[in-house]
Amino acid sequence: MKKILKISMMAVLTLLMVGCFAPTEDDLYGHWELKEMSTTWSLLGRLVSDTKTYDNDFDDHFSAAIYQFTENTLLIYENDPEKYTYKHDATPLNVGEDSLNFIFDLDIPFIVNPEFSFDYIFNGKKELTLLAAQYREDGGMVYKIEMIFKRYKGDIPPLSWTAALEDDIYEPDETSFTLLELNKVQDHTLTDDDEDFFSFTPEANKTYIFQVNSNLDVELQLEDADENEIANDDNSDQNIEGLKGPVASVIRWTALSSDEVYLVVQSDELGHYSIEVREDR
Repeated sequence: MKKILKISMMAVLTLLMVGCFAPTEDDLYGHWELKEMSTTWSLLGRLVSDTKTYDNDFDDHFSAAIYQFTENTLLIYENDPEKYTYKHDATPLNVGEDSLNFIFDLDIPFIVNPEFSFDYIFNGKKELTLLAAQYREDGGMVYKIEMIFKRYKGDIPPLSWTAALEDDIYEPDETSFTLLELNKVQDHTLTDDDEDFFSFTPEANKTYIFQVNSNLDVELQLEDADENEIANDDNSDQNIEGLKGPVASVIRWTALSSDEVYLVVQSDELGHYSIEVREDR
């Protein structure tokens, strides 16, 4: 009984220690991998929002970034999707007790001063959130930024940012059609001047969702046997509930017949993506 009580007290003490953890600015220093960035700004009286999520399932880390905080400098390492290489920029950093200031290149309309003051919040030592916001005197929002990071301890740059892309197992799918089957995800790679072609046989009067997940800017086209375009999506801007991202392109389509249809995936960028077709119930 005493042994059980001792173990229970140790567990409670451990929980209290974890719950009372209060990181300092020293814990900020090091490398952090960007996981999600949300921006909201006021444009002509309307609030406009944009959220980008970076998924570890895509080992090329396209559009991802690693932030390295030092005492006086912020280094930002980014993968360049057009060249399949990486770049890094340095900017002065001023770290305070619970906030930090740095120049941030963010395309928000009417924001003249690119220097933002971020509050930083730790979730233990492994997750970091940066928050910045500006409001008008009447309380209206000018902008709000939220960035979520996790601690990064790998190579700089990650090997996947500089390793040569290899063709996937479906090649040459730019000259022949890969069969799409319901509810089966396929992983593909876009290399130089690459377009991927797919075929799918629907059932008449059923509705389907064709979804491409990637951090690339991917265009998805749906065509009939005569190469007439049935539908097209480039920005995943269709209002479809239940999508899990990062969604690059998505088409919702109702088949009028059981005739075979064809899909084309293309992008100006290089990297990995997945494609899936499922019935919309």
